[in-house]
Amino acid sequence: ESSNALLKTLEEPPPHSVLLLVAASADALLSTIRSRCQIVTFQPLDAQIVQELLQREGMVSDPREAAQIAGLCEGSLETARQLLDPQLRALREELYGQLAAQPFRSVQACTRISECLESGGSEKSVDRQTASWVFRFSVEFYRRALLTVAAGPDQNAAVIPQVCTFVQSLGTPTVDTVDRLTELVDCALTAEEHLSANASVPLTLEAFFDQVGKLLRQP
Repeated sequence: ESSNALLKTLEEPPPHSVLLLVAASADALLSTIRSRCQIVTFQPLDAQIVQELLQREGMVSDPREAAQIAGLCEGSLETARQLLDPQLRALREELYGQLAAQPFRSVQACTRISECLESGGSEKSVDRQTASWVFRFSVEFYRRALLTVAAGPDQNAAVIPQVCTFVQSLGTPTVDTVDRLTELVDCALTAEEHLSANASVPLTLEAFFDQVGKLLRQP
């Protein structure tokens, strides 16, 4: 109803006026709204710019921590602020520790991460939003490992010590290693998609860690 109420204003705007409508996605708007507007797409901020802003604004003092957050926030300063939350930082550290563990234990990893999510509160929307970070963090973890294996030591990978430990456990890199890491990235992306489609949080977590275990156990 609110969108329809805008149509008349968009068709006959007040004199000497410019109307700016801000939305996360044009697809979320009514077609009647889109047809009356000129769409301007804004690109995400460069990771280096986010890192500089975090330090300049005094949100992060450690350059290594700022670089890590900048690599995870997908060019959004607001997302970077969210990543400063102590609960998310604790979740990230616990997850990275589980993903780098040798040997990797699916059940143990799922249990520990579920406990971290439960300690953050019981509101379903909060649980789902926080759980989505499990998969986003996992994507970043395996992506850093893939960069290190495929292109040699990566400057950003060194920011995450657990990634270095995980890569060392893989032994001498081969083409199969690159394929395996690519599958792990895809696995995390798929889990995030399932969660966005309103899949059960516990079931999505179980399926993800089980699949990770199967991929890592392959000869």
